[in-house]
Amino acid sequence: SFFLKKSSQRFEELKEEFFRISPNFHLLQIDNSLLVLSLDTLEKLFGFQEVIKKEAKVGVEAIEAISLVENPETLHELIDNVTTARKLTKVAKASPVLKLGIENAKIIEFCKSFPRLKGKIRFNADGDKIQLDTKVSKTLFIQLLMDDFLTSELTEFHYTSLAKDVAVEET
Repeated sequence: SFFLKKSSQRFEELKEEFFRISPNFHLLQIDNSLLVLSLDTLEKLFGFQEVIKKEAKVGVEAIEAISLVENPETLHELIDNVTTARKLTKVAKASPVLKLGIENAKIIEFCKSFPRLKGKIRFNADGDKIQLDTKVSKTLFIQLLMDDFLTSELTEFHYTSLAKDVAVEET
């Protein structure tokens, strides 16, 4: 390939190197460093999205293994959305609910009683499995598995929290 530059009467081939800046560049190499201006582009170019989707599938399989969801196929649909897929990758690796093996009955009871979940997550006719039939219920379910719904023992206020620092008793 080659580049042309405008001359007074015609185009001439540009032989020397040049630096072109346009409003849509995504990566910039400076010395031995790479400046990333668009993470989405980087993810697409290097196949990170496929890695995220593959890990999200592991998260869905972990959920399927506990037989809590009546319609687990709806979780597979979430894998195609990279934002949701990222959340599902965290479920496989770091869900306190899955890691501790919390019983399904206890999870269902929590869904029925916690104010943020009550009425937004539905159940099958027997009441022993969660029915994920709305976008909201799917999002809340992922948050539930990440133990994002908390209650203060002091005030009994209910919270949604991503960050959870473990409180350690001093001896």
